[in-house]
Amino acid sequence: MASPKIILYTNRGCPWAHRAHIILKELGLEYEEVTIDLSVPREPWYLEVNPRGLVPSLSYNGNIITESGIVAQFLADAHPSHLLPASGPAENALYRARLSFFVDAFFSKVIPHFFTSLRSTSDADRDAAVELLVAGIVKEVEPLLADTEGKGPFFGGSDKLTLAEVLSGSFLLRILGLSKPEYGLVSAKLPALLEQQAPRFKRWAEATIAHESVNYIWDEKAVAERMRARFAAQNVSVQDECLTAFNEFRLSKGKTKYIIYKISDNKKDVVVDAVGHDQDYEVFREQLAASKDSQGRPAPRYAVYDVEYDLGGGEGKRSKIIFISWVPSDTPTLWSMIYASTREVLKNALNLSASIHADDKSDIEWKTVLFEASGGKAGK
Repeated sequence: MASPKIILYTNRGCPWAHRAHIILKELGLEYEEVTIDLSVPREPWYLEVNPRGLVPSLSYNGNIITESGIVAQFLADAHPSHLLPASGPAENALYRARLSFFVDAFFSKVIPHFFTSLRSTSDADRDAAVELLVAGIVKEVEPLLADTEGKGPFFGGSDKLTLAEVLSGSFLLRILGLSKPEYGLVSAKLPALLEQQAPRFKRWAEATIAHESVNYIWDEKAVAERMRARFAAQNVSVQDECLTAFNEFRLSKGKTKYIIYKISDNKKDVVVDAVGHDQDYEVFREQLAASKDSQGRPAPRYAVYDVEYDLGGGEGKRSKIIFISWVPSDTPTLWSMIYASTREVLKNALNLSASIHADDKSDIEWKTVLFEASGGKAGK
C-alpha cells in the first residue's frame, strides 16, 4: 500500500496543533509541514484550506480534515496501532468509550482552571486557580487512572502511548512546565499538591511529557513568553485620546494624513504617538520605520493613513483609511506578541477593515498600500 501524501498546516506553539504532531510522530508517518502564522490575519489561500483559519488542518491524499480531535481520531483509525483499538468487538468499543470519557473529564473539569490561572494577575489568584484545578483532578480524573496501578504508565495501564496521551499531552506539558516559579503563570504549589492529592495523575502526566513523541517540538521558554504576552495584552485598553484623535483625523478632509499609535511602556494602554500632516507618503513611511522604544531600539507601532488615489477612466478620486500594524522583525518576542494580540482591539475600535501587517519597510511601499486601500484596483 502506497504511503499517503500528508500535509500538516500547523503552528508549533499551538497546543491544539501540537496534538497532530504527537500522533504523526508516534505513527511514524511522513508529512510536509506548513507553518501558519497565528499572529497575523490568515492569508486568503489558507482560508480556502480551512475557512475558520484555525490550526491544525490536515491534507490527506488531497482530502482536508480540520479540528485537532478529529484529525487525531482519523489518523488513529486510518492507521491501526497501539494508540487505539478498532471499534469492535464490544470490549474494544467499551475501551474507546472509557478513553473518550477520560479525555472529556480532563478537558471539561481541569483545563478551565488552567486558563483561569494564566489570566490571573496575582499570586493569590493563581494559587486559588490551582487549588480548583487539583480538586478537579482528584474528583474527576484520578479515579479513572486506578487501573494503571502495577501496570504500564499510560492510560488503561498501557506500556505505550494511547490516544488519551495524544489528546492531552500538549496541555500536560503546559500545566507542569509553566508551574515553574520563573514563569509566574501557574502556581508553583502545583507539583506538591499533585504529589499529595493526586499521585496517580502526577505519575501519568510525568510519563506522558517524558515521551519523545509528546515533547519533541516542545519549546517551554518560547511558549511561556508567548503566554505572558498574550494575557498581558488582555489588560491593554485603548485610551479615549486615540478615538478622539481618529475622529478629528477623519473630519480633517485630508489635512491630517496619518496617526501613529503605540502601546505604553507599562503595557496597559494604547496611546497616540504622533500625528502627521505631510502629504508625502515617504515622510510617514520613514517616521513609522524609525520608531524607537524608550531605550532607543526599533519598536513596533500601529498607524492609520489616509490613502488618496485616482482610478482614472472617469471613476474619479477616492479616499480610504488603511490600518497598518508595524512590527519589525527584530522586535522582542514579548512585545511582538502583545502588539499581535492587541491589533484587532484597536482596529475594531476604529472600525477599519483595510489593513496591512508589516515587519520590513518593503512591506509598506506606496504601491502595496495603494493596492490594499483600493481593493486591488490600483497599485501593485
